[in-house]
Amino acid sequence: MSRVEIESFIKSFLLFFISLASITALRYYEMYENKIYLFEERLFSQMKISSFNKEPTNFIVTNVPKSSDKISNVFSFNKNQIFVLFEMKDLNNSLVKVSYPLNSFLQDRSIILEQVKNMFYQSILIMFIISILFSLYALHPLKKSLSLTNEFIKDILHDFNTLIWLH
Repeated sequence: MSRVEIESFIKSFLLFFISLASITALRYYEMYENKIYLFEERLFSQMKISSFNKEPTNFIVTNVPKSSDKISNVFSFNKNQIFVLFEMKDLNNSLVKVSYPLNSFLQDRSIILEQVKNMFYQSILIMFIISILFSLYALHPLKKSLSLTNEFIKDILHDFNTLIWLH
């Protein structure tokens, strides 16, 4: 490969790969955000179901006194748990608090992040290979054109040399 061909290959590869990688990174970030949203919605639903069921689950269900500073139906955090307070019609002066360990919550979120990152890395590897193949394919007409140009120049120089020798 000549210097021009190598330069063309690198430029087309980088242009194609960076474009694809940027778009893919945005899509995987959006996928991650969506998976986190769905995870939190599912967790909230499970917590709400646990507030009605008194069966053992991986949530801690307790009653807490009702007060004006406590907001119900919203995720809240403290140093070691995430919890939601639910109002129950049969409980006038108290709320049902459903808790989930904060470290489990963070671990579940990190598992989702790892899954999305692994899919992203696999996609980047595939795009890398596709970008190389695309760049080689795009380089083929340039090689052909350079070859034809070199042949033309050699023919012209040969014709000029022939004229010079004749005189």
